[in-house]
This record gives sequence, C-alpha cells and structure tokens, in this order.
Amino acid sequence: MQQMRALCLGGSNDADPDEVNMTPFEKLARSMFDLSGDGGVLKLILHPGIRDVIPKTAAVRVHYNFYLEYSEAPFDSSRLRNERVRLRLGEILPGLEIALCSMRVDELSQFLVLPAYAYGALGCSPRIPSNATLLMEVELLAFFDYSLVDEFYSMTAEERRHVPLEKILLVAAKEREAGNVLFRANQFGPASRKYLKALHLLQDAHLVSEEAEAKLDGSLIKVHLNLALCGLRRCLPCYAFKHASEALRLQPQCIKALVRLGQAHMMQGEFVRAQDCIFRAHLLAPLNSNIIAQLKHVNEKWQQFQKLEKDLYGRMFKSASSAQVAKVASSSHTRGVGLDEASKMIFRKNIQTLHTGGISQMSFPTTMLTACQVEEMSAMATAEGFTAQLLDKGPVNMLKISNVRTPPKPFF
Repeated sequence: MQQMRALCLGGSNDADPDEVNMTPFEKLARSMFDLSGDGGVLKLILHPGIRDVIPKTAAVRVHYNFYLEYSEAPFDSSRLRNERVRLRLGEILPGLEIALCSMRVDELSQFLVLPAYAYGALGCSPRIPSNATLLMEVELLAFFDYSLVDEFYSMTAEERRHVPLEKILLVAAKEREAGNVLFRANQFGPASRKYLKALHLLQDAHLVSEEAEAKLDGSLIKVHLNLALCGLRRCLPCYAFKHASEALRLQPQCIKALVRLGQAHMMQGEFVRAQDCIFRAHLLAPLNSNIIAQLKHVNEKWQQFQKLEKDLYGRMFKSASSAQVAKVASSSHTRGVGLDEASKMIFRKNIQTLHTGGISQMSFPTTMLTACQVEEMSAMATAEGFTAQLLDKGPVNMLKISNVRTPPKPFF
C-alpha cells in the first residue's frame, strides 16, 4: 500500500491536471499494462520471477493481499493468516486466473481487476460491495502441472492397467513433486498423503522387463525416503523405520536410508543400532559433513544415556553393603530378598525420567539382582504405565524399562 500511495501521489511538485479528479486506482492504473485486452485486468510487476510462465492446467501455491479502493487494510490476506494458499486454475475468479497465467515462480505483482472479472454487480456481502474494483497483490511461490495426473485419474481401472510404465512414473513424480511443495511448507501430514498416492501408483504398476523393474525401484526408493523423512518430522519413529527399511531392501547401500533408519532408532532410544546405521553411512560417504555431524550427535546421546543409566543404577543400590551384594550375587538364580523401601522409592523416582528426561527407555543389569527384586521392579514399572522386559544379552541379562505411551496415529 505504501508503494501504491507513492505511485498515486508521485514524486513531483508539479501536479498533472489530468490527475486532479482521478481516484487512487485510476492513478495506479496509468503505470500498469493491460493483460485482458479490454482493460479489465491490469498488471504491475514488483519483483520478476524465474523460469517459464505457468501452464493453464497448473495448481499453484501463493501468498496474496486483496484490497478495496481507499482501504489500507486488506479484506483478505494469506500473509496475515500466515497460510500459503493452494489454488487450482479453472476454479477461481476469472481476473485472478488471468493474473496467475501471466506469472512466473517467485514473481510478486499487483493487479487491478474490474468488477466484470471479479465479483460483478452482486459483490460478496458484507466485505465486498457491488461493482467493486479489486487490487490484488500476489506472490507465486510454486506450481505443479496436473494435466497428466488428471488424465490418469479420469481413466477406468481397466484402462490404467494398460498405461505404459513411463507414464505411470511421470504421474507418480508429479504426486511426489506436490508432496515436496507441502513438505517445504512444513505440512508433513498432507505431504505424506501425496507420497502415499505416488507409492500406491508405483506398487500397482505392471512390469514387463528387468529394465522396467530397475526404473520402478528407483522411483520407489525416492518415495520411501520421503515418507521416512515425514515420519521423523512428525515424531513417528516406527513409520520412519518402516519406510527407511523398505528403501534399504531395494538398495542396501542407500546412504539416506541408513541415516534415516539411524535417526528412527535414536528417536526410540536404540542408540547402539543408531550408531551402527549411521556409521555404515559414514563408511559409504566418509567426507559427508552431515553424516559426520549425525554420527557425533548419536555418540553424544549414547554417552549421555550411559551416564544417566549408570548414575540411576548407582543411586538405587548405593546403600547396599558388600555383604548384601555378595549375598545377592550368590542367590541370583533364586527368588532371594526383595527391594527395601528406600530402593523402591529411588527406583520409582528415577523411572519417572522416562516421562520427563527426553529418553524412551533405560536398562538395568540383573546380575546383581535377585529374582524377587527383578519381579518387584517390573511390577513397579508396569504400575507407572511402562513396560518391563527381561532381555538375554549373553553373559549379562538386562531388565529393559520402556515408555510405551502410544504416539498419535498418523492421519493418512
């Protein structure tokens, strides 16, 4: 609006006699060029875009501000809502469609749209009066051409079975591209749904040769990697683990899949497995700075966990005398004595860190515990809403206490 006022007022002290009786929009129109051919849609480029003008079959992502004349506040604004809007050409106001069809990616422009190309004599009560000319300020963020996708989905199931693999790969790529746009806008749920559409298209494809299978696997790997990353962003490690594992099944030395699998393990508190995955990725790409940073991060987390585990275990049993320890060790295969009240209180307090300490599990060696103590610790953990599992780790058995609060179910 500041720019519009500057254009309307001008920078000269010499008033143009023709502008004396002009409205602000009429003055602004003098610096714009005609898009529609009849003066119904005028354009002024504020920031030029890149690449080609978008096709008429595209869906777009935009930011916009829409103004009425003499009004400094927009009557509609995606920027005020902080919401990137998705529009499909052919389903919007005629003036806005003409405007968008003249734009390129990253372009910012202003458009004056006469009533015949907007809301006409009816208006849109209460915000837009009858026969209102609109000022539209639009920034084109991204677009994707849906013509091929629309054509594919308009086919019957029988017709789709005869579609060549090359065309299916293109349709899946368009769906994945749409998911990438949503992902960059931090809309991870909608992005996952686009990736899943691409995945289902690829999984239903009919193969006729080994070459076709190789092409299909390449596309499937990309989609699985996208879905794994969405799972990580949404704090759904099991979902990320599933798709990263699928990508590794298709390509055992896929570096991105190894890293995302490692991140999923780390999110679950499986630090040793996380180290293994990320170290394998490091061996494949020893100079990759991101992988080096990930490896350092998981090592730090593992050291922190070991220290916390050691401190917790030490505090629990620090009051035991050496004679008691020896007695416990000699009776490790019998039920033996249980925990005293002080140890119970310390154990109960410490496992609460599974709720508040940012970890999902902790393990306790059972070599120095009686069977009765293990049972009591398991029962206390269960009463607090955790799961307890006795694991055979070779020479040392471990009691694993896990936080099993169910993560939110993904909306796909």
